[in-house]
Amino acid sequence: MSSKVLSIAKQLDNNNHPILVEDEICPLEISKNSVQYRKTPSDPDDIVNKKYVDDSLAFREIMRSNFAGSSTSITFIPLNTIVERTTSMSTYNEYCGIIAPYDGQLERVIVRSEAVPGSTICGLHKSATGTETPSDTASYTVTLDLSVDDTPYIFEFGNATFSAGEIMAISLDPSANMNDTNVTVIFRYNSPMVGV
Repeated sequence: MSSKVLSIAKQLDNNNHPILVEDEICPLEISKNSVQYRKTPSDPDDIVNKKYVDDSLAFREIMRSNFAGSSTSITFIPLNTIVERTTSMSTYNEYCGIIAPYDGQLERVIVRSEAVPGSTICGLHKSATGTETPSDTASYTVTLDLSVDDTPYIFEFGNATFSAGEIMAISLDPSANMNDTNVTVIFRYNSPMVGV
């Protein structure tokens, strides 16, 4: 069996250059002070890079809420009690507000209601440090038609970001009464996790 020659695509310096096996480029790159692997790992024994590890270390928090949605007004869902609020957050922060422990995103809100609320807006409300309550105006919204009762609907938020230390609330603004409602909220916290 003949051996193959390993070489570097260019002269070794402070820039990363691919390692070659004969004329074939490997996923490893080398410089005077680092070795990098830019491929997304697919095998259990693959080497991983710091970015992949940081992205993979993100974690999710799942919060559940239940309330009796008896209003067609904007309703702030209770994230730490069972009492929703339909007025400004300025007087009911303790019922519906939470602090973001890390930078992250609201991924999704799943809603299942006893009644048929029809077109419903779900919103993420937030305010930075120095402001007592989440803003009454949502920073991000998603609208769905909740046209069948006792059916889960998923409000996908995607990139609804927040920063560590911000105060947040989630609202639902239905076209008709929701009645008994169950909600699951999924937050994704970034890594490296820089907290408050």
